[in-house]
Amino acid sequence: MNNLSADNERIYVTGMSSGGFMAAKLGCELSDRIAAVAIVAATVEQKVFTDCRPNRLVPAMIIQGTADPFVPFAGGVVLPGAGGVAVSHEQAMAKWVSINNCNATPTVTNIPNNANDGTTITRSEYSNVSNTAAVIGFVVNNGGHTWPQGLQYQSVSVIGKTSQNMNANQEIWLFVKKYERG
Repeated sequence: MNNLSADNERIYVTGMSSGGFMAAKLGCELSDRIAAVAIVAATVEQKVFTDCRPNRLVPAMIIQGTADPFVPFAGGVVLPGAGGVAVSHEQAMAKWVSINNCNATPTVTNIPNNANDGTTITRSEYSNVSNTAAVIGFVVNNGGHTWPQGLQYQSVSVIGKTSQNMNANQEIWLFVKKYERG
């Protein structure tokens, strides 16, 4: 097996659904190792939210659909049977804004609705004075439990709509690559 080198100052965590909750937890608990997090189709689990006190700034991005049938946008019980309670998208954003000492007033933009797929996306960016840790939220209006510009991996009746108005892979990379731990 070959050994590959990795830059320990540029370790990023992203995930969708349970993986998104994991990314949030790692950002809270391993901030000494994580440079930035990107959370998709998730927010922050209630207990993690309460206990989250990173020892450094952790740039964060949250992408969530307002019509997600598994992780309620307004917070609450995550998919019955899956266990856990998620805070709302707004609470999760406010937590990361506070952690990163960001300005409470975001720059808000609407992503162009080029796909006409029944979804629209609003982007909110919060920056801190030293410009060292931003928080970006993407609200996928009428979006489901999906990865924007990913596959519609289940029917709309099961998971909701997958927005084609934004490439989540590209947005996440553009965000995280600016940061290094330090």
